[in-house]
Amino acid sequence: YTSELGVAAYAIIPVATSITSYITLISDSLTSTVSRYLTIDMGSDMTSAKRTFNTAVMGFTGIVLAAIPIIVLISLLAPSIFDIATNTVISVQLMFVFILSAVLISIWSNNFITVMYSRNRIDLMNIVKITQVVLQIALIVLFFTFVSKSVEYVGLAYFIAAVVYAVFGFLMARHVCPELKVSRRQFDRGRLGEMLSVGGWSLINSLGNLLFIQTSLLLVNVLMGAEAGGYFGVIVTVISAVSSLVDTLASIFAPIIYGLFAEGRMEVMGRVSRMAVKVVGLVMSMPIAFLCVFSAPILTLWVGADYAFLTDVVWATMFVMIGIGAISPAYPLTMVYLKVKVPGIITFLFGVINVILTVAVIQFTDLGLVGVGLTWSITMFVKNCIVNPWYIGRISGMGTFDLHKSLAYGFVSYFGLLVFYYVLDMFLDVPVSWIWMILLGVILLAVHGFLVYRFALHKDERDVVNSCLPGPIRKVFERLG
Repeated sequence: YTSELGVAAYAIIPVATSITSYITLISDSLTSTVSRYLTIDMGSDMTSAKRTFNTAVMGFTGIVLAAIPIIVLISLLAPSIFDIATNTVISVQLMFVFILSAVLISIWSNNFITVMYSRNRIDLMNIVKITQVVLQIALIVLFFTFVSKSVEYVGLAYFIAAVVYAVFGFLMARHVCPELKVSRRQFDRGRLGEMLSVGGWSLINSLGNLLFIQTSLLLVNVLMGAEAGGYFGVIVTVISAVSSLVDTLASIFAPIIYGLFAEGRMEVMGRVSRMAVKVVGLVMSMPIAFLCVFSAPILTLWVGADYAFLTDVVWATMFVMIGIGAISPAYPLTMVYLKVKVPGIITFLFGVINVILTVAVIQFTDLGLVGVGLTWSITMFVKNCIVNPWYIGRISGMGTFDLHKSLAYGFVSYFGLLVFYYVLDMFLDVPVSWIWMILLGVILLAVHGFLVYRFALHKDERDVVNSCLPGPIRKVFERLG
């Protein structure tokens, strides 16, 4: 994007993709609620699972239909609200139409993704998601190469990839669970009301989450201009990439937790949750520490030497990702116990605080993008690493600081690796090339993985980790144990 369009013209793309998060507010809330009910139902009562599935399908259909006028209005007004730099009005409008339409298709398709999730077929679920992203990128490259270097073709690529995502997701869901078929007769108004009552507070939580990094990006675009928004969009992309990795790791444990709840094994569920927080923190500490220490060459290789100055912003935003990632596997406990009201209120309040502080930093200090990143990190740290672990421990019968202790493993590993990688960088002159960066990263990841698995995890924790791994990888790890 930046090489073909320029940083200023590119800036409108992350703005458009951020807007999609606001469109998916209700659907994301309902998806998390459906996942809870469908996973438990599929483990005990398939008749109830069919009602839950079809109630969700009809509910998502209503959301999509209701959102159509909204996306049309946003698309028409976008050029007059945001700084579109050198892009034409019609190009920006078309891009918004295509991207937001793609989101509506993906919203409806999530019904089928939830089926794979509930069956704990995370592998198939991620194959579908990977296909969408790879196709999206490939189409953009083709359009930019053979048609035109214009932002509307970015939107068109998103739209086509979303259609393929929907079809592929449907086929994979039928493969995983052929018993679940779309049928209006299976719609249950009472079940919908039950899920909406839980999803209402999840909606507040989702709204609060959007007041963090997504709103920070919009504020930078509006208050600091398109160029600054383009630079900060690079940071948001880094955060999104790390968050995707975190979500992938955390999603492994959620179906296990729901299954243990359905079986009434509360003590084991709590133990697995604490272990998952510890494991995710330890695993994520390596890539995040590596990204921080080697951020200058990575940014240079990825987007060019002109972006190396964003190193300070990477440091300002990445340390909190340890806590955000590590606590993620414990969040399903709030849904398990249907205690989503307080987390929703907490997230919304801290989101408001983030907005207020971000505006203050931009308007009254010269900290710039570093200040915006630090504001986000501080508010996220207090919410995710102090307040939420306390509340989750309280509702689930754990000790007050049990989850805080599990979180500490990730942070201790992170700071230790920072020191080690910094010293390594001082004595090891690594050429600035993708081959050397990837080779160094793979070697350090292998060493880190061996040390964590062999010395940081107990025997029962290694057993749980092994049960979550694909067959060939499991055999390798079992030999290490």
